[in-house]
Amino acid sequence: MHKILEIELCGNSERWAEASFPLTDYELLDILDRLGMQPEERVKRWEVCCYDDRFACLSLRDLPDISLLELNALTRKLEVMDEYEASLFAGMVAMEAEKQGDSHSLSTLINFAYNTECCELLVGIMNDTQLGALYLENDSYPELTELPDSVVPLLDLGAIGRKTRIEQGGVFTEKGYVVQTKELKEASKDIDISPKTPDYMVLLEISKRHSAYKKTALLPLPATPTEMDAALDAIGARDWSMVNIRCMDCCAPTLIPHIGEDDNVAHINRLAQRLQTMNDIQRSKYKVVLEATKADSVLSATNIAYTLDEYLYLPQYISPEDVGRDSLERTMGELILPYVNLYAYGEALIKAQGCVLTGHGLVSRRDRQPVQDFSTPMTNGQSGMEMQ
Repeated sequence: MHKILEIELCGNSERWAEASFPLTDYELLDILDRLGMQPEERVKRWEVCCYDDRFACLSLRDLPDISLLELNALTRKLEVMDEYEASLFAGMVAMEAEKQGDSHSLSTLINFAYNTECCELLVGIMNDTQLGALYLENDSYPELTELPDSVVPLLDLGAIGRKTRIEQGGVFTEKGYVVQTKELKEASKDIDISPKTPDYMVLLEISKRHSAYKKTALLPLPATPTEMDAALDAIGARDWSMVNIRCMDCCAPTLIPHIGEDDNVAHINRLAQRLQTMNDIQRSKYKVVLEATKADSVLSATNIAYTLDEYLYLPQYISPEDVGRDSLERTMGELILPYVNLYAYGEALIKAQGCVLTGHGLVSRRDRQPVQDFSTPMTNGQSGMEMQ
């Protein structure tokens, strides 16, 4: 999936998260969870890190708040635009800016994105003189067609073009002149932007290797052997050694870039089967443990999925200060708190006990081994983190 913009978002309880839009279905659900937000809530604070060059016309800076659902709907549509459509969209934004200023609501931008067919791009027409010459050549001004040929070179083509542009409300873009030719529809009221929970755990895009015609198919996992054979048939491959694999979505979004063609599809399916057996609480814990362990392969992610109970997840700890305060309150009481650097003390505790603090809380291993140490096998029956 090609990303349109990268943005840092601040949700409830001052939780910050980075996101690259558009988001997959699971990524959208995950970012709402990370920010502690309900779908209908709006983000009040954010910072855009970078845009796709084609959509530098986007401006979120002056908006009072943004809906993540609207932002995702907009960027999903922008993602599939070709260069011609992107130029039309940029032109529509520029036309609106001349009328209303540079700040546009997301619903307005969605309407533009879904109405590019209502505009026309005159490629290569970059100024009023070129525009005037084109309209004169096309006999767009009947009153000028009867003039003698000797007079035509004396006409002010720039003035003709300027008059045309102002009357039409058109604009010049990097690709040419854009003008609206039809009435826009209110697409923002018609499209369904609500977040959806997919019925798959992992979604793969598969294609046949070394094929002159790249035919692709989507394979939702977990899948039965019959469903996997049908996916092979859809792309004309005899077996999985002939297949390229790309992960399109996953209920644990941090795994998306780590699932690919070097992986055995049976291993990916086994992971998906395990994820399907988890309830929502277990999957939430799993995502946090993945983040803490920095698991970067299907095999390590599968190992964590089957040993999830050996990890402790403590969501009440959001900062090192929380860890330090809780430890001192339980061992020495509240009186000492004003005299201690709680942040530094909490950091020292976390490091000493091999824990990892994530944006969702603290993760430790029950056997007291470092969280990110995959070389140490799990052992049952040992107590978890003790703040003392």
